[in-house]
Amino acid sequence: MFPLAADRIRILHLSDLHFIGKLTERGTRLGTRPWLTKSHDFAKLQALVHLLTVLGPPEDTFHHLVVTGDVSTDGAVSSLSTAKDFIQNDEIIDAAVSRLIAYGLACDSERRTVIPGNHDRYGTWLPFQRRQRHFEEIFDDASYPRVQVVNAPRGSTGPDIIFFIFDSTQVLRLIQRRNPLDRIARGEVSLAECTWLVRTCSEIARTGYANGVSVDPGSCVRIALLHHHPVLPHTNRLPPSRAQSLTRHLTRMDNDEAFQRSCLEAGINMVLFGHQHFGYRRTATSTTPGQTPFGADGPVHFFCCASTSEYSVPDPGFFIYDVGRRGVDAYEFGWDGCGFTRKPTLTRLPFR
Repeated sequence: MFPLAADRIRILHLSDLHFIGKLTERGTRLGTRPWLTKSHDFAKLQALVHLLTVLGPPEDTFHHLVVTGDVSTDGAVSSLSTAKDFIQNDEIIDAAVSRLIAYGLACDSERRTVIPGNHDRYGTWLPFQRRQRHFEEIFDDASYPRVQVVNAPRGSTGPDIIFFIFDSTQVLRLIQRRNPLDRIARGEVSLAECTWLVRTCSEIARTGYANGVSVDPGSCVRIALLHHHPVLPHTNRLPPSRAQSLTRHLTRMDNDEAFQRSCLEAGINMVLFGHQHFGYRRTATSTTPGQTPFGADGPVHFFCCASTSEYSVPDPGFFIYDVGRRGVDAYEFGWDGCGFTRKPTLTRLPFR
């Protein structure tokens, strides 16, 4: 186990779990709809739980779980319910035979933050994002954007963490779009939501309260959560193939540059997301030094989490972050064919 310092809070970051209704699914080419090509792999889920058990006792393994969308493949109630069972329960019992079939993550509502992805908004025979609240009915019934505070655990000198939670699924402008293919996987954080981020951070810095909870503006860590990617990975200078260009068009996040600017202006430290199915990180800095509500501006670190359990992803994985007042240590885990192992590189990034 890599030790956790007393001045750090540990976050487990998963994404794109792609559950279908059957928990013990081994991964199939077709899910519960003929047009779906994604489902979860039960072996990967159990390997995840096994690794976390080996790493140490629950209180030392991680303090808070973040899942950045696509917890289901088809948005069906059965799929979302299976995902919640795995996330929330410790032991999962098959009621038909009264037998233990799996261990879960044992994260109750106070210890987790789960947000929707485009797949979680499907719920029909057509793979289009639509207005439905199956996700909220199964998980926490909440509106977006919103603020959530995770206080440092008792006995820790770590910082309070403030999550700024966005639903980047594109259900607000569907009628206005001419190309129906844009409704499959594209995302959006509106300009009004970008303004909300800056205003909310200013209010927190001024009052010392976030969602009614007292925080220290001088030492809290600000983390934005969404599903779609506001930044792309580094690419070489060769022009992308036609297929890659089409994929980027169909999965892109509209208004991504405005969201990046609002994160810099608001004093956000980290942005966590998924959607791309492979892991990467980027850092953005302001072109002109300035001030944020929390003081001098600093870098914003963007982390894209790989799909953790979709069966066909070539390099599934996840992140563990040890978050301190002045920076973050990021540990990346990948699949070695039999289980998840920690990659050798430790990424240490400052906030300011």
